[in-house]
Amino acid sequence: MVLSNPIMNVYVTVLFFLCSTLYTFSQELGTIPQEVWRPDRSEALRYPQDMRIGEIGRGSAPESAYRFAQQFIEQLKESADYPSITQQIKGTNRVRVGGGREEPDGCMSFLFHFWGQEISVTGELYVRMVDNIWICDDVVLNGS
Repeated sequence: MVLSNPIMNVYVTVLFFLCSTLYTFSQELGTIPQEVWRPDRSEALRYPQDMRIGEIGRGSAPESAYRFAQQFIEQLKESADYPSITQQIKGTNRVRVGGGREEPDGCMSFLFHFWGQEISVTGELYVRMVDNIWICDDVVLNGS
């Protein structure tokens, strides 16, 4: 079949090429690595990654602990309670909080990453539940 319209000829040719490519690709589905398959319902959520602290997001921590850690870490820049930390993270304008995990002593720990144009500081926040509220147990910084 020859079409008289040249644009239609190009359209049909491209469509044929795409369909034949998709058909060939679908025949070779067994060769696709399992890592790029769409996750199934039983699979755990995957959170974005930070190159310094790893997975970002709640992780295995309770939601209330993660919210407390986020708020606490974001307020460190203006905190009068931790002047040495506030001084070290001066010049940073962004922060990320990594996934929490339970420590052997029962507290939760969260990695965090402050960064700016010329400075990057990572650290770890330890929080503990006391009388049904989360409190800061310790903050450790690792400058870089």
